[in-house]
Amino acid sequence: MPNTERAIIEDLLTHLPHAKLRRTAELPPRCYSTHPVSYDPILIVRGVAGYSIVTEDINVNSMNKMLGVSDEQVDEMVCKSMFVW
Repeated sequence: MPNTERAIIEDLLTHLPHAKLRRTAELPPRCYSTHPVSYDPILIVRGVAGYSIVTEDINVNSMNKMLGVSDEQVDEMVCKSMFVW
């Protein structure tokens, strides 16, 4: 990753309470989060830009716990899905 992209990601991660910068391969294959505007549950897939709206009524925290995904990993995956993997 070029230094400028890394600097942007590191700056963004300072605003996410649990995130830290790690290699993409060290992240889980997927996680769930909540859309920041609509509050709909969303699915984030490692290495894929953007997200998918989840149509089922799920509890994202329960789903992430079941998958073994930490809050730190969710924050980082949200950030990377929006900007750069």
